[in-house]
Amino acid sequence: TGLSEDFQATEIRLNTMQLHDVNLALQKPYTYLHWSQGAGKTVAGTAMGMYRLAKEQTQYVFVVSSAISIETTWAPFLKLYGVRHRVIQHPRDFRRVYPGDFILLTLGRVNNHQKQMPRIVKIGCQKQLLIYDEAHNSSNLESSDAEGRLTKAVLSCFTRLKYKVLMSGTAISNNVVE
Repeated sequence: TGLSEDFQATEIRLNTMQLHDVNLALQKPYTYLHWSQGAGKTVAGTAMGMYRLAKEQTQYVFVVSSAISIETTWAPFLKLYGVRHRVIQHPRDFRRVYPGDFILLTLGRVNNHQKQMPRIVKIGCQKQLLIYDEAHNSSNLESSDAEGRLTKAVLSCFTRLKYKVLMSGTAISNNVVE
């Protein structure tokens, strides 16, 4: 997946509430966007990523979420709006990632590709944006269950990134990405 470089992105328009909250979020390196389902978290996250890319504040936008969110929400939305993106399924997919791309990763793939992640993070000198959608899936770091391992994988790969946006329609009891 992804688009050729000559494909022109369609303008994304935010409603008044989205514009207000995105404006506030862009003033900080870290933010937590807690909007109800259907309020436009994907639209807002895409707008924040496109803004940071356009202002050269970041070279890559990592979107980490559940598999269903990546496959049914993020990838189709970015394709519809002509936003360059790559869905990472195999380690070789990292070779086709270029500055300006949205890099879509499921939680499981972050865990599976931990060895490849530091290389691409170093390439951009940590000058990247993480959008952690469905962030309520994070759990306590002390947990030894599958969620705990996935949370540790996300932290190990993205802790040093300059910008982070956590998004969820469900309250987070442990905000682990700070």
